[in-house]
Amino acid sequence: MQTVNEDEATAARRVRGDPGKAARRGACALLLLGLATLGAVLPARTIAQTPPLSPDTLGRLNWGVDEQNQPWTVQSLRRHLAATPRDDLSRQVNRVVQVAEQQLGATITPVAHLRTEGNLSSDPAYRASVAATSQLNTVYNWATCARLADPPLADQCQAAATTAISAWTTTYQPSGNPIDENPLIPLLQSIDLMLPLLSPDQQAQALAWTAELGRQGESLFAGMSGGDTRRINNWNSWHLALQGMVAAITADPALLERTRTAAHAQIGQNVYADGSTYDFRERDALHYHVYDLQALVDLDLFTSVLSADDEAAILSALQFLRPYFLGEQQHIEFANSPVAFDRVRREAGDPSFAIAPWDPARARQLLRLARSRFPAIRAWSASVVDEQYSPRLKELAALFLIPGPD
Repeated sequence: MQTVNEDEATAARRVRGDPGKAARRGACALLLLGLATLGAVLPARTIAQTPPLSPDTLGRLNWGVDEQNQPWTVQSLRRHLAATPRDDLSRQVNRVVQVAEQQLGATITPVAHLRTEGNLSSDPAYRASVAATSQLNTVYNWATCARLADPPLADQCQAAATTAISAWTTTYQPSGNPIDENPLIPLLQSIDLMLPLLSPDQQAQALAWTAELGRQGESLFAGMSGGDTRRINNWNSWHLALQGMVAAITADPALLERTRTAAHAQIGQNVYADGSTYDFRERDALHYHVYDLQALVDLDLFTSVLSADDEAAILSALQFLRPYFLGEQQHIEFANSPVAFDRVRREAGDPSFAIAPWDPARARQLLRLARSRFPAIRAWSASVVDEQYSPRLKELAALFLIPGPD
């Protein structure tokens, strides 16, 4: 899904309906302000304190569980590939490795800054940012290949992934803006996969850069006022998705706990009892409901910070999409959005912001991943299961799949 910009959602606005929610939202905002301020003044954790990884460990992020309900490891995945070469997981992993081999020799060109938030899609800075981050799926493919393929292909992929990670982590300067930086998630996943294969110096560089990404995020949010709606909407959801991944990759328990507390508060203020989100009500668009949920589903899949109550709220928000996805109800997008930039993008010809019925296809990527974690949505979202996704997304959906009704 196209990355969405949120520059003009910073002014506090009253959300329609559920007046008691406003009071709770205010309390949550104060809590988040305190947490962000606390994070900004805590001393940086040294890389030397990060525990080493076993060569068999797939990574510190969540990568799903095997048939014994244990986290996937390199060896357990290899055994699975050998034992069941034709099942969906084996097929998707093998496809990633195949694509990785085809992409050997591709040029990865990092940038020092990402600038999509607040810019039209026609802006040169926007286009340069999208072009740079679109290459990160290739880095992910190489990282997967390096861990799971046989030599000499694994060695070739290791060299390519290491070079790309080094280039990005010595070039890109984190800003903390989660709208600009959420496309870096494939890079974070690649770093996590590659850590056991990096030299001590390369590992230290990658971890220091990852930690800096987290510090800049906390610093940005610490500077926001308590009434800033970025503390409530998809900005905060993506901020927490990134923070949770940073905390896991750098093995920072303090950051992980801050993220756990802040994520619970965010879900409590962002997801309403009927399953609608603040973003849907603020922008009058399922476009933003989906974008917000993409962050919360990523946070749930890749980290361990969410509680059963948090997951229940996310499930409610996914179920909110059901009648619109199935065509039982129709929603006209952005008809009552108060955000001027929505109109600017519409007038610039961006079809994503047209005042028109919501296209269910825009939820495909969200639902394809969410199905892995939330079996309750599988019956009505079965149409999204096809091959029309990147190899990375299909592999992740297969890795995370938990038993449940289809």
